[in-house]
Amino acid sequence: KNVVVDCPERDGVPCVVQGPGARLVLVDAEIRSRAHASGVVARDGARLRMVRCTVRDCRESGVFVHGAATTAGLDDCVFSGNRASGLSVHEGASVDAASCEFLENKECGVHASRATARLQNCVARGNYLNATFETHGGAVATETCDLDARARPTQAPAPTRGGKCAFMTPRSETR
Repeated sequence: KNVVVDCPERDGVPCVVQGPGARLVLVDAEIRSRAHASGVVARDGARLRMVRCTVRDCRESGVFVHGAATTAGLDDCVFSGNRASGLSVHEGASVDAASCEFLENKECGVHASRATARLQNCVARGNYLNATFETHGGAVATETCDLDARARPTQAPAPTRGGKCAFMTPRSETR
């Protein structure tokens, strides 16, 4: 990998882009986070672009995209082993993902709540709850994807996240 970002156990988010006109581009990066947050956060009208990145082992979602006019483009990325969803899209945000893999996340591969995620040629396997999950009018559109319908593994149940409901927006990202 070109860049490795490993956030130690502390408050904070390894990669954040926030506000209208703000833009973050990650290419060939690996992101891990033991902090109480997602690995990558885009919010409040920002634009995120990720190409050939791996986001794994984060204590919340791998990538969290939130807010009207916030957009993300993800190509050839892998989201695995995250404690919530691999990709979580909320409150008017829009994400296009192509040729990405959402593997063995503790909740869902992709979660959309009042937002839109479009997946093309993606794979979502082994996620504890579902490959995709839609709440509050959110939509996950798929084209030529390999999604397992319900992937509860035979191992122990997914760990709880501080008593939060599994489908609530993580508190650390709503600030």
